[in-house]
Amino acid sequence: MYDRDRILDSVDLALLADEVLGEHQGPDRSPTWSCPNPSHAQTGRTPPVTIFRSNTGDERWHCHGCGAGGTAIDLVMATQNVDVREALASLAARSGISEENRPLRRARRCTPRPTTPERVADPEGLATYIDSCARRLWSPEGRPVRRWLNRVRGLPGDVLHLNRIGADPGARQARPDGMPAAGWAAVLPVHRNGEPVFAQLRVLGSSRLRYLNAASTLTPNPRIAEYEPAERQGSCVVVTEGVLDALSAAAGGLRGVALLGASVPDPGRPSASSNTLVDRLADIDGRLVLALDADDAGQRGADRLQALLAERRTDIVRVAPPAHVNDLNEWMLRAGDDWPAQLTGEVRLAIDCTKARSLAR
Repeated sequence: MYDRDRILDSVDLALLADEVLGEHQGPDRSPTWSCPNPSHAQTGRTPPVTIFRSNTGDERWHCHGCGAGGTAIDLVMATQNVDVREALASLAARSGISEENRPLRRARRCTPRPTTPERVADPEGLATYIDSCARRLWSPEGRPVRRWLNRVRGLPGDVLHLNRIGADPGARQARPDGMPAAGWAAVLPVHRNGEPVFAQLRVLGSSRLRYLNAASTLTPNPRIAEYEPAERQGSCVVVTEGVLDALSAAAGGLRGVALLGASVPDPGRPSASSNTLVDRLADIDGRLVLALDADDAGQRGADRLQALLAERRTDIVRVAPPAHVNDLNEWMLRAGDDWPAQLTGEVRLAIDCTKARSLAR
C-alpha cells in the first residue's frame, strides 16, 4: 500500500499540472491551466484552473468554470483515465517512493513531512545529453537556437558558453529516459558542484508548451538554478523568476539564481518544496537581491520569499524591474550596452537604502 500523505507532500502540483495539462498561462506567480474535465467546454479565454493550499496543508486544484478539482491524485485520475491506486502508483514512481505494507490513514497535517533523498536516475545519460546539446549550440546546426538566444533574448555568447546552455533539435537528439522532446529548443541545464542535476527546455516556435522540465523519474526538481557571469562585478546574487532572467543577471556581471517552480509558497503554510527552496537560498554565499517580476504577482511572490527567508538571512535587498518592462530579461534588452552599469547601480542603490533604513530605526 502507498502512503498517500507522503506522496502528496512530494508532489509539486503546479509542475505536475504543467506536465499533464500543458504549460500554464499568465505570470508564474498567478498561473492558470485548462480544465481536464472532458465535458467542460473550454472558452478559449483565461484558463479556469488554479492551484491553492487547503487548510489541511494539501495543494489542490480547482476549476472555476465547472467545479472540478481535488489533489494531485484526482488530477492524474482525470488526465490519465486511471483509478485511485493507479494514480498513487504513478505519483509514487514520479517521486521515487516505493510501496509500503502498511495501512493508509489520513491525518490532519500541521507540519511538513521529509522528502525522499534527491538523486539522478541516470547521471551519465543526463551529462551526455547536456554536453551534446552544449556542443551543438556552437555548431552550424545549432544556429536557430543560438540566434534566438543572442538576438531575441540578448544573451551574450560568453555567458551561454560558461553555463553550458545548449541546443536540442528534437527527435534527432539522443536523450535519457525522462528528458522530453519538442522540436527545436534551448537547453537550460542546472549544475551543482560541477555536476549536471537537472535540465529545462525552452521550446522555440509557436508551441503552446514553452517550457518542459526533465521528469522526476530522471531527476527531482532542485528548486533553484545558479548561473555565473563571465566577469563578476560584485558578490551579490540576483534571485529571479526564471532561467532567462537569471542568465540576464549573469550578463550584467552578477550571479543569477532562477526559481524553478510555478509559485513561491505561502510562509504560513510551509511545504517540503518550500523548505528545500529556503534551505538552498539560505546557503548561498553573497547578499541576496530579490529581482522578481515587477507586476503585482511578482512582488507578492517577493514578499512571500523574503518572509520565508527572514529567520535565516537578514542580508536581503529588493530590486524591481521598471513596470513597463516587467522582467529582468526585457530590462536588459532595453538597456543595451548600459546593462551592467544599470543593474549594478540599482543593486548598490537598494543596498544603500536598506542600510539607511536600518540606521534610522
